[in-house]
Amino acid sequence: MKKYIITVLTIVLVFSMILPVGAAAAKYVLPELGLSLAIPSEYDVFTRDMDADDPLFSKYNISRDDLMEHFASGSTYLDAVAPDGSEEIVVVMTKNSVEEFNSLGDTALMALSSELQKEYENYGLSVSSYDLYHHSQLIFIRIYFNTADKSTYGLQYYTIYGNKAMNFTLRSYTGPISAAQENTMLSVVDSICMDSYSSPNSTAGEAPAFTYEDRETGVIFLVPENWKQEELSKERQYIDAKFVSLKDPGLTMMYGSTDLWAQMSASERAGYTRSDFDHTLITASDIAQMLGTTAPVKCVTYNGREYYQAEVTTETEAYGASLSVTMTHAIRIENGWIYWFQFGGTSQSEYFDDFERMISGARYPEIKANSNSQLAAGAIVTAAVAAIVIAVVLLNKRRCRGAAPQNAAGIAGTECVVCPKCGAAMPKDSCFCMKCGTKNTEEGELL
Repeated sequence: MKKYIITVLTIVLVFSMILPVGAAAAKYVLPELGLSLAIPSEYDVFTRDMDADDPLFSKYNISRDDLMEHFASGSTYLDAVAPDGSEEIVVVMTKNSVEEFNSLGDTALMALSSELQKEYENYGLSVSSYDLYHHSQLIFIRIYFNTADKSTYGLQYYTIYGNKAMNFTLRSYTGPISAAQENTMLSVVDSICMDSYSSPNSTAGEAPAFTYEDRETGVIFLVPENWKQEELSKERQYIDAKFVSLKDPGLTMMYGSTDLWAQMSASERAGYTRSDFDHTLITASDIAQMLGTTAPVKCVTYNGREYYQAEVTTETEAYGASLSVTMTHAIRIENGWIYWFQFGGTSQSEYFDDFERMISGARYPEIKANSNSQLAAGAIVTAAVAAIVIAVVLLNKRRCRGAAPQNAAGIAGTECVVCPKCGAAMPKDSCFCMKCGTKNTEEGELL
């Protein structure tokens, strides 16, 4: 049948033979992709530059025009078919606005991987796992997937280089991807050689640590080695500084500060001083409300100072897609200011130690209670969120600090405990007693 090859290239034919590992391979040049690669000789390989009289056209009873039509419709540039129909290796390329994966770094690529998983699911494919593979020249997102009816299993290596999005996919029609198939596909990927590839500078990614000073507040901290400060793409009212990893270009750390005390009206300040407005006044629930998250908020200590820390996943637009990005926030309130550090990943990142080192080295100034300092340009929270923070803080202060024990519990859904040292009421999820500053161990008497 004339269309037999099209069926062979796209639909399962049930056979069980697995090609041997380490078989001889033939080299193929794909000029449109700017690369060459090797395919095991056991495969029947179809490319766009085949002659019309190639014996494979007779073997599969199709014409070159049929093949070119099929290739064009699927943006395919190579299809290697196992003669028994058990599997095939397909190379696909489309244009892309992203220049190359090599410039993004592992953090950004893992975020993109999560978006790819969503796209697979939209097409009815289930993704069992994904990770990154570092080729000698390229970085690939490696994805394992299968169709809903489990008739086809796939192992795909996806990369972008020179604005070309390229997929190298092995499709198995006889069951899950085997170890032998993994090895076969890895040998194909490892054989890829880019025509115009130039090796990156061996000294790239090396830089000494440096000191950052927030001139508005006087806060000073050390940015670890192999990070650089990067100018913001546009003026941002609520971010003071952005630091980018030279080891993982997609990874960032950010810092900002806001003078919350300066935003409060005279009536809101009545009865309080700037020094009252500190970390002991905020609870974990307040921080969760500020961040708009249900993720756990915990108290952590860096260099003797307490911070609230939480990992928050949000949706953001990047690289032409909506990505799920997890940021780690470390927040401290001191002398009427909120200091906010962000890390573009989770505590499991291999670079999270850099984030902790940066916070641990932070030196804070003393701010006079009668300071008339204006709102710091470059705080991370928006004015709307800051207003919520102030409202929540004042509510907490009035409902717990100095409140009679019999009236403290249950207000605004807050569960309070008695400080074991001074006997004052405080929210159960507060790090400190709001009166004496004693650390809350949640062992106080429940009100």
